[in-house]
Order: sequence, then C-alpha cells, then structure tokens
Amino acid sequence: MLHRPVTVLKGIGDEIAAELAALDIHTVIDLLDYFPYRYEDHRLRDIRELNHGETATLEGTVQSAPIVTFYKRNKSRLTVRVLSGRQLIRATLFNRPYLKNRLPLGQVVTMTGKWDQHRKTMTVNKLELGSFSNDEAIEPVYS
Repeated sequence: MLHRPVTVLKGIGDEIAAELAALDIHTVIDLLDYFPYRYEDHRLRDIRELNHGETATLEGTVQSAPIVTFYKRNKSRLTVRVLSGRQLIRATLFNRPYLKNRLPLGQVVTMTGKWDQHRKTMTVNKLELGSFSNDEAIEPVYS
C-alpha cells in the first residue's frame, strides 16, 4: 500500500495529485515522509519575559477605542491600546481597518507579532478575538 500512488487515498483526485507531484510527492510513503519546514511557537508569553524584536503571542484586553489612519491608496494603520498582564501596550495592525468595529472596550484579544520593547509596541501579524486555545500553540510551516 505504501508504494502505491497517492490517488488511491480517498479525497485525492487528479488535481490534488498534480499539486502533490509539484512537491515531489508521488506515493503514499512520500506523503508520510513529508515533514514541516519549521514550527512556529504560539504559546502565550508574559510580557516581562520578552526581548526587543522577538516574535511572541500575548493575550490582553482592549483599553481604548481603535484609531485608524489612512495613507496613500489602500494603506492604513490601526492602533489600539491593550492591557496585557499589568502593562498597557500599543498594538499596531497594518491594512486592516475593518477590525475597528470588532474591537470594543473590554474585548479580550490574542495577538501574535513583533515586540518593540523601547516603544512598548507590538506590530501584530495575527489577531484573534477571545481567549487563546492551547490546541494551536505549535503550528507547522510547510515549504
């Protein structure tokens, strides 16, 4: 079974087989031996543990109304103050003005991004509303 083509598996037709072939996956054993390029750690961190320039995941509560600033054409910056632990930080999201109405005062958010220790700012790549689920703490990244 392991040396048969991937098309013997349920749900893999000609289109998906062609995409897998582009990744050099032709047999079932090739599929089983395809490992992630790296893993990203999204476990919650305490803000006091972070170093300047480090990417981390923080949980906090929205403390101020979001402010959207528009630049040029289709460029924007959304800034909001978030209380993480005992520290008030500024979270910045680029080109996501639609989140302004989804971030009311008191909303719990989970943010992943780059920490700037000098400015007490996080440039957010990923924002989730609500508390963090540990099920997604370590995420595989494929090539």
